[in-house]
Amino acid sequence: MRILFLAPDVSLEDWDGQSVHTLALCRAFRNLGHEVLLLVGRLGSLRPEGRGVIVEEIRNTGIFSRGNAMQKVRAFSPSIVYERRSTPKLGAFIASKLGLPYYLEVNGLVKREITQNAHAGHFWKKFRRRRIFSRCARIFVPSAGLADALVVAEGINRTVFSVIPNGVDLALFQPADRTSARRSLGLPQDLLVATFVGKLAPWQGLETLLAAAAFLRDQPALRFFIVGKGPLLSSLQESVRTQRLSDKVVFMGSIPHESVPTILAASDVCLAPFTRARNEEIEISPLKIFEYMAMARPIVASDVPGVRALIHDCGIMIPPDSPSALAAAIGELLRNRDAAELVARRAPEFLTDCSWEARARDILETISSTRSASA
Repeated sequence: MRILFLAPDVSLEDWDGQSVHTLALCRAFRNLGHEVLLLVGRLGSLRPEGRGVIVEEIRNTGIFSRGNAMQKVRAFSPSIVYERRSTPKLGAFIASKLGLPYYLEVNGLVKREITQNAHAGHFWKKFRRRRIFSRCARIFVPSAGLADALVVAEGINRTVFSVIPNGVDLALFQPADRTSARRSLGLPQDLLVATFVGKLAPWQGLETLLAAAAFLRDQPALRFFIVGKGPLLSSLQESVRTQRLSDKVVFMGSIPHESVPTILAASDVCLAPFTRARNEEIEISPLKIFEYMAMARPIVASDVPGVRALIHDCGIMIPPDSPSALAAAIGELLRNRDAAELVARRAPEFLTDCSWEARARDILETISSTRSASA
């Protein structure tokens, strides 16, 4: 099968969940024997073709964006159109023009801030989205909670959804020796490291993380590593300065995904302090949790829908938005490191069917069954 994978909102310059998920799924399709053309909004200097995926950059906006995409698509001659987007447009257009089945992947809710003068535009956009959703042969979502929320928000028939949770690269993320990882990173062996990996966005609970770091300022050997970038970077850096936490919090920036396992291996505890807002609206399926577990690292995570069922008992669950609870859980894991690591070592066994190839296979089987049913 020749799969056209549209991700016009994804920038491969950013090593974030969107780019990781998109590339991993495309590579998995390719590893399963299918040809893939990935069209992204921004390619930058990354050239993933050597890994079996053809990637092209397309215009994401403007009157020539559709023509720009169609030119690349016609040369590829796809069998199906698969679009990753919460506000789909381009995929529906291409599928209609070429008479192809259209599959959609949605990973979140569209937030619409409506002003009094914008009601007409809002209802027109909502009507157009519903028409596009109704044309999808299948809509893939990472959780049942998101499917339920989309049914309410967009008026979509629940039967069109298929739940495919996120996955993990089990060849890249696997337990590794902490001593060796620290040596490769030039870190002292007696340092205590608590690590967060992800987009620096409001729903991640990073303000709670910094407040917890302030609670733990009396532990001189403890450092908090924050890996990633995002819209909150400047405000978080300012907060670190005003709270005098510069000696405790290290912003590591956006790093290649292949380098993340070494940082996780060097860590004593991994953090996912999700906020209550947004994350309680839907059941989430966080990439970072899969990767923390695959590395067999102890985890502290907020108890929001979707996370407890994923972590099992391989970490400590805390109330969202509670710096004191986060600080206490980190302290508990650091005081009982042998017990924490013994629990964490069980984590990889829960991920045996969570590889990206397994997720891609589930998607392809669903696509095959829908195509057979419509034939």
